[in-house]
Amino acid sequence: FRRVLFRSPMARTWRLFTSVLTTPPSRRVLATGPNSGRRGHRPTDRRVEEGDFLFGAQKDKKFLPTYYTTMHAVTVAQFGAFVAETGYETQATKDGAADWRDPRFERGHKQGPDHPVVYVNYFDAQAFAKWAALRVPSELEVEKAVRGTDGRPYPWGDAPPAENLLQWSGPDPQGRKVQKHGTSSVFDHPDGRSPYGVLDAAG
Repeated sequence: FRRVLFRSPMARTWRLFTSVLTTPPSRRVLATGPNSGRRGHRPTDRRVEEGDFLFGAQKDKKFLPTYYTTMHAVTVAQFGAFVAETGYETQATKDGAADWRDPRFERGHKQGPDHPVVYVNYFDAQAFAKWAALRVPSELEVEKAVRGTDGRPYPWGDAPPAENLLQWSGPDPQGRKVQKHGTSSVFDHPDGRSPYGVLDAAG
């Protein structure tokens, strides 16, 4: 994908991922306006408990206090609610390039409302997060949320990538070729969730 926000070390795809909540649980709202109650416009949150975790390829021990993170990457529906209410244009849209509405994926793959938004840069992410009363997470916060505390290679653990775990192209455990195009719904691969219940962290 083009310009994006974050990538976990184990992820094969980029996504605008896991904004961290800045408001207490009773005030958490992702979208405002008449459509804010529809599926895809409100977040389900995950609590990441304070404590040590292993960070990066070197598995350095790091500490973070408790924080909340959204359960999945920001979706097309969520980002669309932001654009509809504010009239915001991403840099890709301004450039006339492939953008979040039309990523121009191979074989005509189209984005659905529950698919992760793509072709957004850091400044686009900042604008979305401010509108949604969230904040952009740090690299440490992203990694702990999607990798857990034990330094595992994938959000789900040590098992090799497979079709039930992520949207993925490559040989499956039986050596058969798996070819996927574009993205999939953030809800399509619950078996690939992280120890904190974060979905779609690896693609």
